[in-house]
Amino acid sequence: MFAGIQTIFMRQLVVPRYVLLGHDASLHCQYELRGDTLYALKWYKNSREFYRITPGAVPAVTVFPVPGVYVDVSILIKT
Repeated sequence: MFAGIQTIFMRQLVVPRYVLLGHDASLHCQYELRGDTLYALKWYKNSREFYRITPGAVPAVTVFPVPGVYVDVSILIKT
């Protein structure tokens, strides 16, 4: 019934529960494609998307303005 279906396996998701106002927080997501293709990876704060990486798109990284969120694109890890 589901022949040929592949999955992406989430290995680790690291998000701090609390961050002091004015301090930085690092978010990390480790995954295994296991033969599949990653379409997009998205991060949200309070139901608002603030970061998206879409490997097949140009540009691959999109940052959306969300109050209280600053994405330092100079340190993003390239996949």
